[in-house]
Amino acid sequence: MSGCSDSCVQINVGDKVCTHVDEQTLKNNQYGHGGWDRRMPGLIKKIGTVVGISDNGDVEVKFEKYDEIFTFNKASLVVVHIDD
Repeated sequence: MSGCSDSCVQINVGDKVCTHVDEQTLKNNQYGHGGWDRRMPGLIKKIGTVVGISDNGDVEVKFEKYDEIFTFNKASLVVVHIDD
């Protein structure tokens, strides 16, 4: 697996993604994009699966560790490519 890296790639449902920004940037990016959740710092650099994309481009991500879905500003995410 190659880890998180900064790249400008279209995000699609089914993609593996991770947050690539620091906590303060993530918090700032969440304003108007799903809001802040106190568990989000624990998701930085963690890989999740895109399960939806809203009309305004916010990305809905499911992480194995949690039952619920988290909504992120797409500016905080990068696509992760899993090497076979």
